[in-house]
Amino acid sequence: MKIAALIIVLLSKSVEGQLKWERLDRGIGDAPSPRRDMGFGYDAVRDRLVLFGGKPGPLQDTWIYEFSTGKWRMVTVSSRPPARFSMVSGVSGDFFYIATGEGKNKEFFSDIWRFDLRLEVWEEIPTQSRPDFYSQVEWQARNTTWIGPEPRYGAAGGIYANGGEQLYVALGFSTVRYHNTYSYDTRQLRWHLEYCRDCNSYNPSYPHARCLHAGTMIDKDEMVIFGGCLGGGGSGGPCPAGDSWLFNGKSKYWKRLPDCASPRMYGVMANLPSAVNRRRVVLYGGLDKSDQVIRTNEIKDDQVAVYDPDSNSWSVRKTLPFNSSIPVPSWRASVGMATGKNGIYMFGGINKMTKNPMNDLWVLRGDVTDADKSEQLECTKYFMNYITVHGILMAIGWGFFLQWGAFIARYLKCKNPIWFYLHVTFQIFGLCCAIAGLVMGILSVPFGHVKFVHSIVGIVVMILGVLQPINALIRPHKTQPDESKTFRRRLWECVHHFGGRAGLILALVNISLGVFLAVTDQLIWSLWFGYLCAIVLVYILAESIRGLIGRSRNCKGEKGADTGL
Repeated sequence: MKIAALIIVLLSKSVEGQLKWERLDRGIGDAPSPRRDMGFGYDAVRDRLVLFGGKPGPLQDTWIYEFSTGKWRMVTVSSRPPARFSMVSGVSGDFFYIATGEGKNKEFFSDIWRFDLRLEVWEEIPTQSRPDFYSQVEWQARNTTWIGPEPRYGAAGGIYANGGEQLYVALGFSTVRYHNTYSYDTRQLRWHLEYCRDCNSYNPSYPHARCLHAGTMIDKDEMVIFGGCLGGGGSGGPCPAGDSWLFNGKSKYWKRLPDCASPRMYGVMANLPSAVNRRRVVLYGGLDKSDQVIRTNEIKDDQVAVYDPDSNSWSVRKTLPFNSSIPVPSWRASVGMATGKNGIYMFGGINKMTKNPMNDLWVLRGDVTDADKSEQLECTKYFMNYITVHGILMAIGWGFFLQWGAFIARYLKCKNPIWFYLHVTFQIFGLCCAIAGLVMGILSVPFGHVKFVHSIVGIVVMILGVLQPINALIRPHKTQPDESKTFRRRLWECVHHFGGRAGLILALVNISLGVFLAVTDQLIWSLWFGYLCAIVLVYILAESIRGLIGRSRNCKGEKGADTGL
């Protein structure tokens, strides 16, 4: 008996100081209906949770969970925001804020509402109304330069709970995906454009347009985002994505963070309670698979990703059940999460396996110290999607075989006709790779295939590429040295040579655009642009030599062989 008791004590000690899931409410009886994509926050002053809206619906009900009673209650209000889901929300002081979102019949919002946690009433914040500290003349002058975010849903941001005055809205989607980031000053009642008035998806210095990404405020003017969906809506890119970014509102600067967690969309982030001035952010949930994904590390129910702002690093941690008789929550997406006194509260979401919405309430107990003591797991190693395959095939086809096949035809003509057979072989194999890459590219974009530069240029390049072998099949015979070229031969050479060169140059440009669009690692950028520089240098050298020895003499001064080309 003493040995058994000792074992129990040792086991209990071994799991102390780790992140643990505890179920607080099963969602039975008087509770919010099962839902996802709701507004959610924690009222630290009154120690309670507040919830608004979500879907299916969309919904527009308001609920409060009282920890003193352990029960939910619906708030009856005379005025409330329009029904919506996928909004930006958060609590600061005595107010619960919501902004943006999608409503009925694809209606998108850019309004802001706040719920007074003392009086339990909703109020739409009049973004163009005059605050008391402005005169009528001053306010009219300021309104002439008023700006604000386009109506959208699937944005990230929120307001910092500990004294935050700026509500951030970053990226998102309506009919197109947005790059920009705005903040709303809750004192001055004004929007401010924080970043990116004229951004594009080919600049690696900031996050590309996306929606359905996770994000949270980690300080008054600092925000971190992760993943989301970049493809479709006038842009291309991975869907789901696995890149993460840190935004500093003071310096107006985005910084990309190291990769670790599995790519996902519909994930949610929240801060753990701080300890000894240290901070940690938990990334939980999300959908890691889509029609674009070929292979990925499946995320387990007991896994969370933890971001350390102090070292700008990610890790994957294992969580435990608080009560051994109740397992950790089933993996889900689009949950509500909010930082509390003893951990992070999590509500509802959609079950990953059944796709059914839920309404249970959990708490991930622990703080910064507990997160660091939790078992650390490996970062994601295996992820493959159609974009990756598309890029590899296009780099092999247009970047290697078609490029060097054309190089052989221009600079390595000899009496020995082997150059011609190498040229044809390289072109056939390269074009086959390019066609396969085109199929992968089509599969990688959810919708709106021909609405961004990379796809438009890619279609032009493929048309030029496919026309080349067709043009070669109908080529006129090459004239003898003592014969003048026919008009048909001249026309064919013009189309074949200049069409091919245009395709090759545009292909190199488009592959370079694709490297940025796919949000690849810096190593991939370095390898590709190093190779691109090598191609340019080789062409310059070959063209210089060709000019010196004469256009009709190659391969140690021998005249080009008559192959009919």
